[in-house]
Amino acid sequence: MVYHNTIRSVPETIRGLHSLTYLDLRNNQLSVLPREICALPLQVLLVSNNRLATLPDELGRMEKLTELDAACNQITHLPARMGDLRNMRSLNLRSNQLVYLPRDLTCLQLAFLDISSNKIATLPVELRHMTSLVDLELSNNPLTSPPASTATVGYVNNAKPGQKTNKTVSWNRDVPTEKLSFTMRREFDKQKEETELIEQLRQIIETRLKMSLPQDIAPALMDGVVLCHLANLVRPRSVGSIHVPSSAVVSYETTKLCLIRATVTRAVALKF
Repeated sequence: MVYHNTIRSVPETIRGLHSLTYLDLRNNQLSVLPREICALPLQVLLVSNNRLATLPDELGRMEKLTELDAACNQITHLPARMGDLRNMRSLNLRSNQLVYLPRDLTCLQLAFLDISSNKIATLPVELRHMTSLVDLELSNNPLTSPPASTATVGYVNNAKPGQKTNKTVSWNRDVPTEKLSFTMRREFDKQKEETELIEQLRQIIETRLKMSLPQDIAPALMDGVVLCHLANLVRPRSVGSIHVPSSAVVSYETTKLCLIRATVTRAVALKF
């Protein structure tokens, strides 16, 4: 990993690293990638935030490559035979100078494709066949003829001719995890863990307070009445009287202070 340095070139001797599967060259000053990189058994190649105008012509030979991040460069076109990258699952080409998307790219079994913030005016009709896509980012392109049939892929393209899009694409969580890159799997795992923790918190509060909370519990935790009940759970009778107003909400700041005071008092009591 040589991430975030001032590297201007990669030596040809890199071809000697026969066991290298992960290469992080992000945030450097590279203007060219040597073709010797394409002879390595790389599975992940990260070259975003450099000064690349092209990618090596031999890129299509990287049969084991599953993830390529070349975002934030100056790439004007993609090399031939990109369609040969049969194991590619994640391709990030955001913020480059691409004016078109090669047709053979649609042969890939991608789960993630980001071509946002380029100069692409027309999308290939074959894009509708990329049913493996989980996330497709098209925003900030001067699209003039996005095919309506692309909606069959599983996303909705709201772009109007001549208008740059700012489209939000939601994750399809039914896609098997083996189709995702390691980065995407990590994000899924993180979101799953957060969801499980929130659900556990909901169950604890509902059981202790003997009340039902809405699906989004964030607003409920800002409700002064709920906070007062929670304060009494931390330290019984710390809030002597709880008034449930008919049209007004108990002051959030006041009840927050009650909760903080009760928590501190409880902690001190436990200590002694």
